[in-house]
Amino acid sequence: MTIGWEKFSAAPLLDRWRALCVNDEVLRSRLPGAQGRFAVIQSGFAITITFSDAMVGLAMGSEAETRFIASGAIWDEFLKLRPARHHHHLYALRMRVPEFSAEGDELTWAQHAHLLRRVFDLARWTLTGASMPAPASLSAILLRMAKARGRGAQSLGYIPPGPIHGNSIDSWRILGLRKQAML
Repeated sequence: MTIGWEKFSAAPLLDRWRALCVNDEVLRSRLPGAQGRFAVIQSGFAITITFSDAMVGLAMGSEAETRFIASGAIWDEFLKLRPARHHHHLYALRMRVPEFSAEGDELTWAQHAHLLRRVFDLARWTLTGASMPAPASLSAILLRMAKARGRGAQSLGYIPPGPIHGNSIDSWRILGLRKQAML
């Protein structure tokens, strides 16, 4: 059974991921000027992600200046459509998962974190078999629209998938996600 990034060793999945990256409006709008090479590595398998000339390149191998290393089981959790809170982002892995390590240029990583996140979101969509990733209007974050009645007024807010801790209307207000709208 393949786990983690090994799932992309099948040519159709890697090709689909490449196609999603090439056709993604969010990436296209943010790629100009991006230059960097990153590798995600697990025992016996690696994929290099290259940003150059307003393009995303995906290739087998670990030839990159910045490398992210973890076991297949950790990457498997990372690649779930809704990963656990300690596995949802590279910075979360770095801070909370001792078996994860990052090597290389920290500044390049920080400068390209938003692009890497989008590429990884597209990888997750590839593995789920969904036909399209979230539209650009959702700012590269999977959100669902929700209508709520709060304090007698109709309000419109975005709720991230999964649970919101505490009272949801208070959470919207605290997170700045609540917007008044006339419906």
